[in-house]
Amino acid sequence: MKPRIILTTILGALLLGALFMGRGVAAEGAEKVEGVERADISRALVFLQGLSPQSGAFTQTSANGGVARGKFWLDFPAYAKFVYASSESKKEAREKVNAPIITISAPWINVQARAGAEPNRFPIAATPLAILQKNKKDYAAVLAAYLKAFYVSAADKVHEKNARVAVLELRDSDNASDSHGALTLYFNASSRALLGWQVVDIQNQITQVRLFDVQYAKSLPRRLFFVQIDEPQE
Repeated sequence: MKPRIILTTILGALLLGALFMGRGVAAEGAEKVEGVERADISRALVFLQGLSPQSGAFTQTSANGGVARGKFWLDFPAYAKFVYASSESKKEAREKVNAPIITISAPWINVQARAGAEPNRFPIAATPLAILQKNKKDYAAVLAAYLKAFYVSAADKVHEKNARVAVLELRDSDNASDSHGALTLYFNASSRALLGWQVVDIQNQITQVRLFDVQYAKSLPRRLFFVQIDEPQE
């Protein structure tokens, strides 16, 4: 799995970085976005602001049916880490195989092909995530620019059964056709827990991510978000 693909499907989806790279927030304090009322923005804001520091496991299902698994740590919007599990055999796992790691820690989004590898770095400043990091409480401007719809529906087969799901749909506000991609976040409507997300890329390919075995904390140790790089061997 290529690091760039992972950046698009995981971080791009959750943090809007790859979907709307470099586009910035188009409007602040908007009353309506393509028919989305301010009340919907306010309701969606409650879920986005309620994201607690958390860790757990995830599954990622790509458009071709491939499934990747791994563990994650999330302290939105400042820190995040996704560690993909290697699918190699135990014998191969003893060697340095590709098990990609994505780490967000200002000022970089770091993408490593494996633990200890030299990371590819993408500046947070080039993504809308920078706006959220400057003012953690001010998500309203991002929602005003990107919110397509917010509603509560019955649970579907991908997410929690016997629980209603709050659905938050985001897209590029400057492109009504969604040709720059679209993102849907799923929350438990009662607990407001993030269940997962779905991203549609610019080629109309769908990737789904589901979170499970999630544990919550008041904070996460910052050492989790250090990027370890092996010293070069002579």
